[in-house]
Amino acid sequence: MRNPAMRPGQDRLIASFAAAAWLLGMLLYPVNEAAGAEVQGVRVWRAPERTRIVFDLDSAVVHHLIRLDEVGQLLIDLEDSSLARSFAGLAGLAPAEGPVTGLGLEESSGDSLRFVIELAASVTPRGFMLPPIAQYGDRLVIDLYDIDSPSPPESPTAPAPVVPPMVSPPPALPPLPDPGPMRDIVVAIAAGHGGEDPGAVVGNDYEKDINLAVSRYLYERLEAASGYRPVMIREGDYAVALRRRADLARENRADLLLAIHADSYRASSVSGMTIYALSGDRADRENAARVARKENAADLIAGVDSDLRLGEFEDDVALALVSVHMGWSMEQSLLAGKHILRAAGEVTRLRKDRVQQASLAVLISPDIPSILIETGYMTNPAELSRLTSPGFQQRLADAMTRGVMSYFKERAPEGTLVAWRKANPDSGTVTMPGEVNRMAAALVNALGGSAVPGGEEPEIITHVVRRGDTLSAIAEHYSVSLPRLRELNQLAGNSIEVGRELKIPR
Repeated sequence: MRNPAMRPGQDRLIASFAAAAWLLGMLLYPVNEAAGAEVQGVRVWRAPERTRIVFDLDSAVVHHLIRLDEVGQLLIDLEDSSLARSFAGLAGLAPAEGPVTGLGLEESSGDSLRFVIELAASVTPRGFMLPPIAQYGDRLVIDLYDIDSPSPPESPTAPAPVVPPMVSPPPALPPLPDPGPMRDIVVAIAAGHGGEDPGAVVGNDYEKDINLAVSRYLYERLEAASGYRPVMIREGDYAVALRRRADLARENRADLLLAIHADSYRASSVSGMTIYALSGDRADRENAARVARKENAADLIAGVDSDLRLGEFEDDVALALVSVHMGWSMEQSLLAGKHILRAAGEVTRLRKDRVQQASLAVLISPDIPSILIETGYMTNPAELSRLTSPGFQQRLADAMTRGVMSYFKERAPEGTLVAWRKANPDSGTVTMPGEVNRMAAALVNALGGSAVPGGEEPEIITHVVRRGDTLSAIAEHYSVSLPRLRELNQLAGNSIEVGRELKIPR
């Protein structure tokens, strides 16, 4: 509608100016023409089962993978892309291990880039884009999965140890009680996130780094414990798919899976540890999905003597089998989490004093008790300071180890050394950390289980509890087992008060 306040012809003049401005804009800024992506850098690293190549970009890009197996090359074409001025080149990026032997850049026609990956072995490539997160922008990720893992070189024969001559031969020792073929309890430790997935980020602190540090300390403590064998699901800064974590735990015949994480929240006042087990509704969905794909030969559940292949059973029988196993796994997960919470409460605040249940993909194994431990809140400044402290990380690992051992003392799997010791309390077994201490323990056991010649009672000394002391640290300092220390001082748990005098067998 024409504005009556305008002079005749004024509206037509304004319309002409608007049309001219629109046409000028079309000439200067063509519609639907992409600006293209710049490659700012390339990163390469090696994980146990794959090599990952990451292209850091300023925007998303369309890519194509072309395999040239006959010449041992993989071509990566990036459409409508160019190199940033800051691009540092590709020299020296090939990892020392794995199939990638070199990276190059080939001249391409048009506005695309072609990267050439030199390969010493066949791989299965997979590429995908990742959106910006934290300090990272858009990224193109190329995963090169190994097809044939080369057999490891044979270890050279170790020279026989040099034994100094003795003046007189030692007296013959009575044989140790023979427990038969016993196995260690296997604990799988999955450090959350990794690689391109940093998890929670607060300032310069990444959740993936905290998770890995705590996991490594936990690994060290379980490795030093007689009768236990820990397995790291992630040993470095790379990501492992959620379902793959459960698969790796099964491949290692794990008795327990611990997923280590740190939490975050919008309110900085929230703090404390939380432990999760799988929820019932997620368990039902996983059971149904597992039965639906039961013809897959790799889809197994652990049996008493061997794996049960679900494809050998009718659907209703297979669902019953999986449901029984999943019910047992969830029950044991809640129990293991309860033991760890009880021990962790001595060194940190508990956000929830009971094990919570949630729909978490890492906990879906029907035959391995699995729990996720949120060690604390990175968004709480005081708790972040503790979570990044090696001292606090070690105390957390100590507490988790005590919780794990407390759980397995109650529910030791049949056929394990821990179960045999529980069934033979009078075997005189001494448990001390470290291989040297284990050898000393074996000698003590052979002499009848007493560390004092002639069966004399050990000398008792006292230790006055100071602020910051924990019962496990005191036991380790004096090389005495935690159960023995509790028994000698009539302690029901691990709580000790400052100023108390503890009896220590010397």
